[in-house]
Amino acid sequence: MKKCWIILSLALCTTLFAQDQKERTRPEAPIERTAALQRDAAPLMYALPTLGANAATLEIRILQGKRQLVSELVKLPEHVTFGAAVDVLVTHPDQLNRLRSIESETPGSLRFISRVDGRVLTDEPFANIEAASAGLSVESAIGQATQVEVRATPKLRIQANGIGKDPACAEQCDAQLAACLDWCDPRGDSCNQCYSWHYSCWSLCDNVCYEPKAESDYTIKAQINAVANGNTCHIWTYTKYFRTYEIDHFHRVTHCDDSYTDTFTGTTYTTDLCYVNTHNSCSPSTAASVPSPQC
Repeated sequence: MKKCWIILSLALCTTLFAQDQKERTRPEAPIERTAALQRDAAPLMYALPTLGANAATLEIRILQGKRQLVSELVKLPEHVTFGAAVDVLVTHPDQLNRLRSIESETPGSLRFISRVDGRVLTDEPFANIEAASAGLSVESAIGQATQVEVRATPKLRIQANGIGKDPACAEQCDAQLAACLDWCDPRGDSCNQCYSWHYSCWSLCDNVCYEPKAESDYTIKAQINAVANGNTCHIWTYTKYFRTYEIDHFHRVTHCDDSYTDTFTGTTYTTDLCYVNTHNSCSPSTAASVPSPQC
């Protein structure tokens, strides 16, 4: 039973993809992506048709009627082999779940459109792409998502609480304050009254949104490799592993209607050390405490 547990632990740490799904600058040592043990949304794989030469960027759009819900730009490698596919919205599982929820509530309402250099490759119901995805493997995925745009509502919401005051109204309040300060006597309380009036005027101004509403950065971290590097004895034998992580960096611009655009800005890599308990007793023990962190 112990041997089975050891084999399973090592398999979970060292299982690798046969082919990297992204084209990007790598560290000096070649790294293969570890198969994800769990995803927040089932993959939506899109089989690429014949693209022709010099197809650099694939554009994917998903619409409900004439309203675009999500768009994604995927940078393609120089040579796209037959049978290659794109892992659609792999960086945005929440949007995949959102689209599937819409399709479930209103079947047939979503369309999937893909284009290269303005040429339409695919224009089909979203359900067709979903059905075809079941027969495709994530190991066939290629390309790097460079931008994702999400639209929450079809119309601009003019007011948004706490965003900012209507500039025309605020300017009028400022002018009234300046006029009040011209005649008030700083030796008394009349100037304080000017500021009180100004605050009352400013408070009545509508809150409006300024584009962009907000900007932020976020990262997606994924383990891509694990290499065993000897054992250590802490009553039990622990195998040391060096784990390599790939960190994708994105910049998000949030608009006044709460839609947002995410742009891929680059990739970095990091390595850490962790331990796996083999459950084999050993001697002599270098320490009674359990080494950390555990894998």
